[in-house]
Amino acid sequence: MFGKRNDQPAGAIDLAGADLKDAIEVIRAFLPGQEQIVGGIYIDPPASLQPFGFGILLADLVHHAANAYAYKFDLDADQVRYAISSGLHAELASPTENVKQVTPETDQ
Repeated sequence: MFGKRNDQPAGAIDLAGADLKDAIEVIRAFLPGQEQIVGGIYIDPPASLQPFGFGILLADLVHHAANAYAYKFDLDADQVRYAISSGLHAELASPTENVKQVTPETDQ
């Protein structure tokens, strides 16, 4: 028996049921392995997304991440949200990685 061919990279999130007709992709984030925390984060903000709006997007990301993590691992969403916020504040106060600018022209 043959399986259905999947053109998605390993570990890709299945978006088959998502309504993305008018959506604009803003952020992609990757982890290089199971034990890695720092990975690749690629951001291409549209001109319509002002910095304040970007903050709202990031806050929504925290809420959704907490809910997804809590659901997947059967944990309390408020406790997960607090832990995520703690990590966010720690990273903002003392970054563990230097941000590297990547441009499509150079890929560097």
